[in-house]
Amino acid sequence: MKQRCLYLVILFALFCFFFQINSAFALTPAEEKQLFQILGEIKGELKQINKRIDEVNKRIDDTNRYIDEVKTELNKRIDDTNRRIDEVNRSLNDRINKLIDIMSAITAVFGGLVVAMMGLVFWDRKTLIEKAVQRVEEKSRLVAALRELAKTDKKLAEVMRSFGLL
Repeated sequence: MKQRCLYLVILFALFCFFFQINSAFALTPAEEKQLFQILGEIKGELKQINKRIDEVNKRIDDTNRYIDEVKTELNKRIDDTNRRIDEVNRSLNDRINKLIDIMSAITAVFGGLVVAMMGLVFWDRKTLIEKAVQRVEEKSRLVAALRELAKTDKKLAEVMRSFGLL
């Protein structure tokens, strides 16, 4: 299309140049008629070219409007998506913070239970040892008493020797 337009412009320029050169020479009415006919055809072609250019411009404008609409819609969707992502991030952060709080509470309770259990074990062991010492002391006194009694009682002395207490 550009080549055709360029061809017509060059043709028009040649005719104009030819007309200036031949102005010294008179044109016959038939040549003038033919020249005006060619110029009319060129003018008609130029009108068609201008009409096509206007149509192309209109299509370009329509395409630009459509691109702007699509761009606006995409920006809106991107903004909506960003907003949703932000909401999900906030929600996720809240959940993680709640889980951290729960885990901290569980750790504190577990730690308290461990400390309480260790205190109970140490207290129980202390009282158990005291009771064991007390029982050993009682039994050693009982064995000492039986040894004194075994000095006078022969049967008791035999029994204590059999158990290795004398």
